[in-house]
Amino acid sequence: MHISNTGVLLAYFSALPAAVCATPPATPGHMQISGELLAGTCESASASHDTLIDFGVIPARLINASPAGYPTREISLRLNACPALAHGSGLRPYSYATLTLSGEHAQGDPSALAVSGDVDGIALRFRDAQGHILRLGEPSENTVLYYQHDVMTVFASVIRIKPTIRSGNFNALVRYSLNYN
Repeated sequence: MHISNTGVLLAYFSALPAAVCATPPATPGHMQISGELLAGTCESASASHDTLIDFGVIPARLINASPAGYPTREISLRLNACPALAHGSGLRPYSYATLTLSGEHAQGDPSALAVSGDVDGIALRFRDAQGHILRLGEPSENTVLYYQHDVMTVFASVIRIKPTIRSGNFNALVRYSLNYN
């Protein structure tokens, strides 16, 4: 008998919400849906997201002796899965990308990145693989990215921006964005 009462009780509670929650009458309507289908886009390889460039210990006399910058470190930004692009009646087996660097400009040199720390009179300058100076806040020239060789190479150099430099530790932060076409 106890089992029978439980069954009735459950039936009573399960019928109660249906009576209390009546559904309002349906109102007809329309939805307009749109979108854009993209060919596969390049993806930044995880190893390229956050990169540490260590210049190590640099003798000040080497920076004073080299107006182009010394030392220079190569930075490789690897991209994955860059698509081939339609070109006329066929496909090009490559795509293009531009790189934009952003950060605090060095005092007196808008093409150089300011550094912080104990040093004074130096900054960082970036160049592309062809040797063109990359100006902060401006996109680089197009770089061709070939299938399975999707790497943008950038070079960073310590440069002198004042007649005299003060030695010490330094650091800097540069952000980058990649645009592909």
